[in-house]
Amino acid sequence: MKLLFSTAYDGRPYKENDDGSRPVGPLTLLSLLERELGLFDFFPQPDERLKAWLDCLKKSGDDNFFYNSLQKDELKVSQELLGYRDELIAMGWQHNMKNQPQRLGQLATVEAAFQQTPFFTGIPDRWRNVLQAIEKANPKEICFEYIVLHDKTEHLPPMIQRVLKALGNRVSEADSAEPEPTNNLGMFQAALRGKKPKRTLAPLDEDPSLQLIRFNNQQEMCDAMAYCADAEKHVFINRDNANFDYSLVSFGKSASGSKQLAANPMTIQLYKLVIPCITGELNIHALLSLLQLRYSPIDRKLSYQLTRCLADKPGVGNAEWNAVIENYLSGQGEDAAPEEHEIKRRQNIIELFLTFEKRDDATVRKRAKSLLQFLQKWIQEKCKAGLPPEIREQFTYLDSLCQQTLQLIPEQGNAKEIEKIFQGIYESTHFTNYQRQQNSVCVVDDFGAVASTTAKEVVALNFYDHPLKATVGKFLLHEEREFLKDHSTYYSPEAQVNLQLEQWVRGIARTQNKLKLCFIEQEGVDKHPLHIRMESLFGESTENILAVVQDIQNDIALIDRAIFQSAFETQRMLPLQEQVEALSDQTFKIIPRRPVESVSSLERFIEYPLDWVLQYVALFEDNRGLSIPSDNLLLGNIAHKVVENLFIQHAIGQSTFNISENEFKITFDHVIHTEGATFLQPENRFAMSAFRYKLWKSVRNLQEIITGNNFVVEACEQSFGYDEDCIVDEALGYVRGYIDLLLKDSNGQHFIIDMKWTYSDKKYIKKIEDGAAIQLALYTAALNEREQARTAYFLLDQGKLLTAADLKGRGVQKVPSTAGNSEILSKLKRSLEFRWSELRQGKVEFGEGPDLSSLAYHQEPNLIPLPEENNTKKTIPYTGFNFLKGTLQ
Repeated sequence: MKLLFSTAYDGRPYKENDDGSRPVGPLTLLSLLERELGLFDFFPQPDERLKAWLDCLKKSGDDNFFYNSLQKDELKVSQELLGYRDELIAMGWQHNMKNQPQRLGQLATVEAAFQQTPFFTGIPDRWRNVLQAIEKANPKEICFEYIVLHDKTEHLPPMIQRVLKALGNRVSEADSAEPEPTNNLGMFQAALRGKKPKRTLAPLDEDPSLQLIRFNNQQEMCDAMAYCADAEKHVFINRDNANFDYSLVSFGKSASGSKQLAANPMTIQLYKLVIPCITGELNIHALLSLLQLRYSPIDRKLSYQLTRCLADKPGVGNAEWNAVIENYLSGQGEDAAPEEHEIKRRQNIIELFLTFEKRDDATVRKRAKSLLQFLQKWIQEKCKAGLPPEIREQFTYLDSLCQQTLQLIPEQGNAKEIEKIFQGIYESTHFTNYQRQQNSVCVVDDFGAVASTTAKEVVALNFYDHPLKATVGKFLLHEEREFLKDHSTYYSPEAQVNLQLEQWVRGIARTQNKLKLCFIEQEGVDKHPLHIRMESLFGESTENILAVVQDIQNDIALIDRAIFQSAFETQRMLPLQEQVEALSDQTFKIIPRRPVESVSSLERFIEYPLDWVLQYVALFEDNRGLSIPSDNLLLGNIAHKVVENLFIQHAIGQSTFNISENEFKITFDHVIHTEGATFLQPENRFAMSAFRYKLWKSVRNLQEIITGNNFVVEACEQSFGYDEDCIVDEALGYVRGYIDLLLKDSNGQHFIIDMKWTYSDKKYIKKIEDGAAIQLALYTAALNEREQARTAYFLLDQGKLLTAADLKGRGVQKVPSTAGNSEILSKLKRSLEFRWSELRQGKVEFGEGPDLSSLAYHQEPNLIPLPEENNTKKTIPYTGFNFLKGTLQ
């Protein structure tokens, strides 16, 4: 058997002719030599090597160069040092060398101890064992004809050089034919080999053999090339092939096979997401992600229900959360009650993944082991049940992470050390994105992977993404490099870069027909060395072979008219809905009246009728999805709940009351934990402190206003329309809702406060001034006190009460208004009637952002005014229907 060797042939080399030879890279050659020399063994796993190496580092003393770093993050530091060690061994370094520089000498002491363990053997050690075995054996006994080197020996890693030299005349260098150039491609190939060009590059329409193709972005490049991809005509060069495979599949073509490079798929993220479950420190974002995993040890129905809870109230232990847990354990809504063993399984899931409390170090260690063992058992069950190969690959990696962690958990470690172990072991890696499918085009990682001449067109996708750089030995200091040079064990950066460049030149030279070099125009990105070399060789004529694709639909023909006849298909964009002032459709005519409206739905119907149709009639869920509310919305919800809880506990029915700062703090902390746990994140601690201080000032102001004006707190969150019907004529039917704060003055008259969290008071001042405070007026109607009851807005973030009534207090701001509640309610009725008349005509207002004068509603007199900004209708905040409405930015 003839072997063709190059360091670029590990992975998927491309070889066109079947002459009985086999391309092999370093790993394949190593395995073949081990087999022939009888060196095959069960080598230690990476986690076993790392643990043994770490133990040796710890025992090496406190005067080593790595000691302080090791104390801060032993796992990450030991991984880096093990990588350095393997690079040194691959160069030929030995721990017993004399007079080593200080750092190498200290590593040599660790290495001596490491070699006494059964776990030291890595890939460089295996090469060293092969070298020693060849030197003792007869190379002629090795069962292959010979090795043809496609790389220059002097550019190879030192250890591989020694092995090839030991094989003697079984190794030879490849012959290189140099045909006379006849076209642009041939001239470029010859120039790269050192021949001076005889002429400039001909334009593309005369000679398309060599093309530079510039795209605006990666997606257009992948789409265009995937559209034309033909397994019979093309070989593609692409290091990161995932996007190209997505494009191939989108055009109904077979995937070429790809990896997710340095990826963190959701399955693997499970490993990090369980850290708070172990430490007991609630991380609401991690919990939400855990519940939304496609593959999770938490039952899917439970995950969905708890996710809904978090989207509404981002915390644990609130009434809704507890109810979901209780229903899950009891099996409520299921066909049959769960059996005892199933109840225990569910309890175990709740205990391991959904219980958060302060834990001591011993409990954290025990819990970490229990949870990891549970995950391993769950992984085994999932794999037995059958998984797609690419998902099974991820589960296998997840299992290895669990196993590594179990081995590294110390007997006496604290919670922070346990968390560091998890953080240190977890790292992104490569996973299968698509398996190579039948009849797919061939894609290789690099030009060097082209192992034979090819008549097919070679297309390099984003060839700028193939940098020429040295990676081995970067950690070495000057004196260490000089020491290794003196012992002939140094792999220089020049040799590493020359090897890559040589492989590029070789791959280009093997292209016989046509070469397309695609790249993306990006500001701040330097030209690839190959592009620079081309310009230095051919000067301005390089522009002759450049095709610039600015518009994928029109310019693609510049590349190849025969292939891209239907290029418009390469850009299939989903058109967004365009904004108009109103929508017209017969369906709107038959929208029925809802049996009951809420105060907020009535306001939405008047101000933003399309959103009302989408939310309350079509029952669409907005695209904010199952996510944590925005900060402003969340702050308002928390502030409401804190005030509600405080007043229920300390103020209901009291003529005088005094809420202490400690009582406020206890209530605030409880609400944060149960409904606003996002503020428990370290990055939000300052924001939470500022929020707590601001809210405490507001609570004191509200308390002073209530007691200073002789009010009695009658109710918080007073409901109407739930226990008994509440008909409001001006609302055209039944209404229900909640009054935030219902007070009573010394004359027995009600005073209604609606609490708001807003950074600007302008909106609510204007509502009072313009007679547009719909909610407040509806509350008076619900109490049948249209004329008697007084109303106000209390701005929780400012500690300010906005009212048309005469009140005293430092937080009171009187807002002049000539409109009474009855007048506002009359406007409300006319506004609702106008909106319903539009619907009966098959029309619904759609405008957001246009001039108010263009809207029919605005032309009508005596209606509730629309929200405006600079004489235009204001865009609705906190909506999830932007995509449907064409307001997506």
